Amino acid sequence: MQKGISYFESIGIVVLFLFFNSIISFVLQYILMSHFITKDLFMILLIFTFIIPLFLIYLIYRKKILFAIHPNIKLFNYLLLFILGFFFQVSGVYIESFSKIIIPEKYFLDYSQMKEFLLPNNKKEFFFALITIGFIAPTCEELLFRGILLKGMLDRYHRFWISNSVQAILFGFAHLNPFQFLYAIPIGLILGYLYHTTRNLYFPVMAHVFTNSLALLFALIEWENSTFREWKEILEGNMKFENLPMNYFILSISSIFFIIFFIKRYNKKI
Repeated sequence: MQKGISYFESIGIVVLFLFFNSIISFVLQYILMSHFITKDLFMILLIFTFIIPLFLIYLIYRKKILFAIHPNIKLFNYLLLFILGFFFQVSGVYIESFSKIIIPEKYFLDYSQMKEFLLPNNKKEFFFALITIGFIAPTCEELLFRGILLKGMLDRYHRFWISNSVQAILFGFAHLNPFQFLYAIPIGLILGYLYHTTRNLYFPVMAHVFTNSLALLFALIEWENSTFREWKEILEGNMKFENLPMNYFILSISSIFFIIFFIKRYNKKI
């Protein structure tokens, strides 16, 4: 058996993942709309839309893929990854706001309704969303895109930038809407580089977990301080692109590159 997976196999894996994901999501949405389950239970059951497709893909490709994930990283890395997740969130808001300029507004309605439904409005909703969106979803996505796809293509071709670009584009496509597609690609590229430079999938997993968890937190908390209120307004994505202060975007991009460089220097490859 040839080592690794091909570019075409990677596309097939993502299509297969989305196929199973869509079927399970459709069933859960039907049950929710039929009032058989509450929204809180629905949020918990959403974990199966990630776990089951990933498990089936793992069963098919388990003999071809072996990636490294080591939770015993240095404590300071958690702080770096937390800050990285914050600036991912900020830069993502800017890219999403820009995408509203180039993408027709009619496509934004469904995406806006999806965000409104998934983001928490109270502490109980935050707890359930944190399990599914904050932890399970990003972990499964990292196992799939950086663990299986990127590692598999690297094992086959040994061409990092091509393999990383392919998995990042597939990562953007997997979100199934043009707004997340545009900012998921650069984030996917950076997470792929983070995995490649550390040889430890735990780094992109934790960065992704912090990014999603902070998005949930920012949707819930209220800040009275005027400076923090401005940050919250930015992070909620309600400001038009032309009204967004560009200094925060420049700060975010430069901070992301600095943190990645520092993580690379601070950690030796395992």
